[in-house]
Amino acid sequence: RHNVPRMPLIRKHWQSLLIFLEHLDDVLDDVRKIIDERLAKLTAISNRHQPIIAMTVNKGQSQLLANFLCAARSKNLDVSRILVFVTDAESEAIVQNLISDDHSSPMVYFDRYNFESVPLGGDN
Repeated sequence: RHNVPRMPLIRKHWQSLLIFLEHLDDVLDDVRKIIDERLAKLTAISNRHQPIIAMTVNKGQSQLLANFLCAARSKNLDVSRILVFVTDAESEAIVQNLISDDHSSPMVYFDRYNFESVPLGGDN
């Protein structure tokens, strides 16, 4: 048997979708700027047309990401084309602490428009 969502829950999700759509252009502009700045630095080093790898991480997964980045660094793997979308400020801080200011570190983006008001896991 399938339970049909009640109107309060439907309205809540529609409101979240509305916020997302209202800020979509701002988010895309932010992400384009991050990628364009990185590609400008990488142009002389590597082929500009290689893919950007997108990853998402939240607070619960941030230690896995930290482990991945440390292991990649120890094996001299290129993580400069990874764009990490974090879903909370805590994860953003963890990733920022792991990256250096040069162009060899992954890029990171926290969508404050859509995620800043989202409760962390376990918070209601």
